[in-house]
Amino acid sequence: MTCAPGANAVTVAASNNNFAYGSNVDLQIVVTDFTVDVSPAAATVAAGASSTHVVTVTPQNGPYNTEITLSCANGNLPPQTTCTFDPPTVTPGRTAVRSTLTVSTTARTAATTTSAVNVPTPPRLFTPRAAGSGLALFPGTLGFSAQTISTTSPPQFVFLTNIGTGALAVANISSSGDFTAVSNCGTAVAVGASCAIAVTFTPSGTGARTGSISVVDDASGSPHTVSLTGTGQAAPTSTGGTPAGSYAIGVSGAVGTLSHFGSVILTVQ
Repeated sequence: MTCAPGANAVTVAASNNNFAYGSNVDLQIVVTDFTVDVSPAAATVAAGASSTHVVTVTPQNGPYNTEITLSCANGNLPPQTTCTFDPPTVTPGRTAVRSTLTVSTTARTAATTTSAVNVPTPPRLFTPRAAGSGLALFPGTLGFSAQTISTTSPPQFVFLTNIGTGALAVANISSSGDFTAVSNCGTAVAVGASCAIAVTFTPSGTGARTGSISVVDDASGSPHTVSLTGTGQAAPTSTGGTPAGSYAIGVSGAVGTLSHFGSVILTVQ
């Protein structure tokens, strides 16, 4: 039997050959859970320095008496970076418990290039149909700084606004290339309303990387697109130190196959 977190009423009865031995008994089953939060959620350090964070594990729906193992998502750690927890495992019981996360970077032996600043372009405006929907996407292009291959950047945002005279129906929002898009737009955007599309960059190779966001909707000119660019850089050698850049590091608390996550945005200078 599988139960979602929370309280669930279950009726239990015993019988043999359709002869009941007793009346039904109602059992109340409570499935406990936990959450993982990280504070501060962002830090900026020079290569060779460390940042410290408090990881708070809080029981939900009652005491959580199973040991929880804390770890970082190694695939999203910057190169030449380690993370440690003190203590590495926690058991919340009835109250929240805390562990200290230390993210340690490695000094570089040579200067690295400075990432260019990306300046948003004016919004792309599309003429709505008469008495219909229309949209604007801002910015019209999105550029990411150099990112080490197989690591994920912090999100940047594209904003979609309904500039038409009727509700905008959104059929699909997708991304291509080494970019991932997640939105809160839903399937309809009211007149004058806006929603956000969060875009992250995870380069699969070095050099220039390109992609796009595609919005399929009922406004004239659909699908509407935003061009995406970024640069993948190779991981340094074991003596090269941690490269400059911003990294989204996942922090997990796991019990068997059950995991909950927090995150840290680490900017290395």
